[in-house]
Amino acid sequence: MSDDASVGTLPAGLPVADPAPHQDPTTDRSAAVVAAALDSIVTIDEAGRVVEFNPASEVLFGWTREEAMGRELGDLFIPAEYADAHRAGIARFITTGEGPVLNQRLELPAVRRDGTALVVELITVPMGHEGRREFTGFIRDITELRRTQELLRRSQARYEAIVRHSTKALILCTPDDTDSTFLAGEGLLGLAPGTPLPGGFSSIVHPDDADAARRLLSEVAAGTRDPRDGVDLRLRRPDGTHLLCDVVGEDLTDLPEVAALLIRADDVTRDRQRERRLADATAQMRTLIDNLGSAVLLEDDTRHVLVANDVLVDLFRIPLSADELVGTDCSESAHRIKSLFSDPEGFVAAVDQRVELGIPIIGEQLSLVDGSTLERDYLPIDSAGRHAGHLWVYRDITQHIAERQMLTDQNRSLAELAALKNEF
Repeated sequence: MSDDASVGTLPAGLPVADPAPHQDPTTDRSAAVVAAALDSIVTIDEAGRVVEFNPASEVLFGWTREEAMGRELGDLFIPAEYADAHRAGIARFITTGEGPVLNQRLELPAVRRDGTALVVELITVPMGHEGRREFTGFIRDITELRRTQELLRRSQARYEAIVRHSTKALILCTPDDTDSTFLAGEGLLGLAPGTPLPGGFSSIVHPDDADAARRLLSEVAAGTRDPRDGVDLRLRRPDGTHLLCDVVGEDLTDLPEVAALLIRADDVTRDRQRERRLADATAQMRTLIDNLGSAVLLEDDTRHVLVANDVLVDLFRIPLSADELVGTDCSESAHRIKSLFSDPEGFVAAVDQRVELGIPIIGEQLSLVDGSTLERDYLPIDSAGRHAGHLWVYRDITQHIAERQMLTDQNRSLAELAALKNEF
């Protein structure tokens, strides 16, 4: 075998043996051991040709003993790019007695008869036989072992990358919160993965939120809190600042490899700020709508109520409050109130047409069965280039029409008087 690249390994220090010239029971026993060995055992002579090829070698490399005998290893399982180095190593040992790779455990590439690539572990031992030097290689297939190790290495690398770049903080703690470890989320809370929290999870919670944190842990440990049901807690960073986080927990004490509560924390500072701004804007809009004096209905793109006011409820005699209307189906509501209109089916058809066409209509007049007249405005709502909903505004203009008619009648009377005066 070669000192640059070759095959196999067994424990170092095996003696160089010169067998007795006469066959004895020990020789028979050695032959039986070689034949029964689970590892491949291959012996070559000084010329590099195979003189022993046990059954395990046949299984490993796909060659029969008869096919292997007398052939060079380069023709059997040493890859072509290593064959010359293998021959040079044998020649160097024969000439100088130096073999740096002999009696050493090596990991080398090999190839099966069908071309399948292998990774083998090899120990090459020099031996004497009938006055000749031979080299015996003890070979073990470690292809699957190395493949498994590589998969584990990649899995570990992925896990470490996920931990390193996690946008959520992960913390393991005992149910009584006496022992906690920070797992992931360095970018969030500024703690390195694996950092112990001597005071438990509660040690990084703002004092004003401590009771809420203890309640969370207690409910998670008792199994009374859904793992998706979070609570807002302010968590302290190493620089003393606090981050508002949505914190959830899951009981993993039944898993031996975890045996703790898993706490997840997600930064919601900006979300809560946006929610507050939206709530303020919604309150302002609601105040404006409630004081318009007109009936207002805002639908989403699925025609469900987003906003309604009390004027709308009163105008159409709806047996729900404005708040209770939110989320109801506007199409069904249109059918329920159509009997109030002089042309019920025409009212429903006109609503469907406005929604389908999405064309703004201002000042459309509608007659009710009680003689009242409504004026309706319709505006389609678009947001970020997409259709987002519908806005309807209704006004009772019955009184305005009567006043206009009265004014018209008065003007007509005045005109008639003026004409009569001229006649006089």
